[in-house]
Amino acid sequence: MGALIDVTGCSGCWHSAKTPCPRLVECMTSGPLCHHDEKCAEEIAERVEAVSRASIRLPVVYVGTGTCGLGAGAAKTLKAIRSWLESGGLEADVVEVGCVGLCALEPVVDIQVPDRQRVSWGEVAADRVPDLLQTVLVSGEIPEEGLLGQYDAPGSVPGMMYGGSTSIRSSLPRPAGC
Repeated sequence: MGALIDVTGCSGCWHSAKTPCPRLVECMTSGPLCHHDEKCAEEIAERVEAVSRASIRLPVVYVGTGTCGLGAGAAKTLKAIRSWLESGGLEADVVEVGCVGLCALEPVVDIQVPDRQRVSWGEVAADRVPDLLQTVLVSGEIPEEGLLGQYDAPGSVPGMMYGGSTSIRSSLPRPAGC
């Protein structure tokens, strides 16, 4: 898939990276603005959803590989994640991300499984990778060691990932007030 800026919505869109306009990014993320075309608008919305990973088909493992992450060993963590997935025959997207401001807790690893919120762990050295991935991706549990928290998702209920426990397989709602 091309980057958002590399593509146009449809043949009716006149602007692109080669013929930019002041509203190119807005048009490619919220458009089309240059004309009215429902099919074009649907294609843009689908592309934005795919790029933003608003809905995922496979688990996604995010690894903080900014300067601070790399200095703390994120390259080894990244290699261990890819190796573990390959050796176990598990399919997942692995995404390198920049610094999120938690430099003292690097390497930071986030995992999101389909239909669940993204969860973050800190200080995930390469030797912690097998246990973390086994527990989350195979056992379906949320290990508490190094747990930083979960991301909020638009329209979601806080804590929905945990379902009142540390299981990502649980579908029980959290008690009121939690």
